[in-house]
Amino acid sequence: MESLAALYTRYGGAENRSTQTPNHAPLLYPVRRSFTHRKRGERILGLPKGSHRMHLEEVIAFIANHIDDSVMVCDSVLAPPGPRILWCNPAFTAMTGYTLDEVRGRSPRLLQGPDTDRAALDAISEALRQGAPVRQDVLNHAKSGAPMWIDLGIKPVRDETGRVAFFVALQRDVTARKRHELDHKTALESLRKHIATEATLNARITSLAQNAPGALYQIRVEPSGRRRLTFHTRQLTELFGVDEIPPGGDPAPLYAHIEPEDFHRAFGAARASSASLTPFRAEYRVNHPVRGRRWLATAATPRREADGAIVFDGHVTDISEKMRALEDATAARAAAEAANLAKTRFLANMSHEIRTPLNGILGMAALLERAGLTPPQQRMVRTILASGRELLAVMSEVLELSCLEDGPVTVERAPFTLRDVLKRVARVQRPKAAAKGLSFGVSFGADAAESRIGDAQRIAQVLHHLVDNAIKFTAAGAVRVDVVTTPSGEEVAISVSDTGVGIDAGHQAQIFEDFTQIDDGDTRRFGGAGLGLSISRRLAAAMGGAISVQSAPGAGASFTLRLPLPPAAQAA
Repeated sequence: MESLAALYTRYGGAENRSTQTPNHAPLLYPVRRSFTHRKRGERILGLPKGSHRMHLEEVIAFIANHIDDSVMVCDSVLAPPGPRILWCNPAFTAMTGYTLDEVRGRSPRLLQGPDTDRAALDAISEALRQGAPVRQDVLNHAKSGAPMWIDLGIKPVRDETGRVAFFVALQRDVTARKRHELDHKTALESLRKHIATEATLNARITSLAQNAPGALYQIRVEPSGRRRLTFHTRQLTELFGVDEIPPGGDPAPLYAHIEPEDFHRAFGAARASSASLTPFRAEYRVNHPVRGRRWLATAATPRREADGAIVFDGHVTDISEKMRALEDATAARAAAEAANLAKTRFLANMSHEIRTPLNGILGMAALLERAGLTPPQQRMVRTILASGRELLAVMSEVLELSCLEDGPVTVERAPFTLRDVLKRVARVQRPKAAAKGLSFGVSFGADAAESRIGDAQRIAQVLHHLVDNAIKFTAAGAVRVDVVTTPSGEEVAISVSDTGVGIDAGHQAQIFEDFTQIDDGDTRRFGGAGLGLSISRRLAAAMGGAISVQSAPGAGASFTLRLPLPPAAQAA
């Protein structure tokens, strides 16, 4: 194993020329053969004559082996792959993890990686070609793969002919310094970006404030009560139609354009907000010198400052279009309500006007039916009666709807029994079902005989509508009425079921609307005005209940009326 002393011997006694390591520690290296220089070395070191070589080699080896910086000696072959490592000191092994045996004869490039700066490597290669010293910070990698920043200094060593004999490289680990520099650079960059961002943000905020709808302002109310407009965007004076007010100026010109009645109301809201430090909002009219009367809205949040002053940060917007639309909507709603009332009254009047002669026609037809007519004449009279009764039913429903729309529904709360109501409904509806060949049944428990509190007439009215519909839309099968009470006894559910055409899910909500049937053909097929379920829903709601439906096309329908009907004993 060739040592540093052997390298020294190969190049003979030499002048001890010194260079400095990155930490300014001197390093001796042989330069050229010279007896004079050898003598000078003896004098410098104070060595006795004849023993200079042994002692000088030992001193050089001692320095190289004990210096804190890594020392690497390479040959001067520049042809690819470049100089090869001849020797390294223990500090090199401690720094890189490579021993001398592992690196001897190999290129120093084994310490480099893909992230090593190519520009730094090119600068080193160029200096070696020129035989010039060079110093660079290089990112190397230890044997473990760990990256480390190296302060690398390379000096060429020449022989007596001036030819570069080998290169001495001194390396110091400056990873901590680099990390500090990187952190410092990152911090500076972050600060620069923060400053730039803050400046951009301020510019954007200013731009947004100046271009946002409405106006921003800040009013400071001094402890003395004096008000100062400390900040506002240009839109504020435009909204009020006043000249520009300088920062810190009196906002009185703004107040002068507010309708007096609205000003006192808005000012009172601001005063209450100032006392409670809670946000306030006010809407008021202003008399703009160019645009005329306008509606403005102010929203502001107060805060108390250290000197006792109250500062309002606020926003003012023009709500004239909104208020105009609101006024138009109010007028339109009033007009619609008036038109609806007129329609209701007209329908009621027409129903009365039609019902009177219609009842006369039906009465005369009933008498005519019993007058000993021929069979064809009897069929014609029965047709007159059936058509007249259908027309009378429609007129009754229209009149009933007009009464419901004309005002609140009056609901009676009196004792009654469900059994009596169901019997009355059955007496009327059973013949209708029988006329179509349908079976009709009513099912209720013993508790149906209990006295309850409710409106028996309205309940019967709803049940008649539900049973009429069930019979109308059922061609064959049965119609049933079932009564169930809840365990508490407070609520009653009355279901009317049929085996008719059924209703698909998409139309089940629609059928409860006025003048609505499943489709237009139903009116022609089944007759009626499409008001029965609408009236039933309104009556159920007036009694504190509701109507629901379960159905499917071809599977019939079941309508359930749920009502709060407490027992009379509890009500007492």
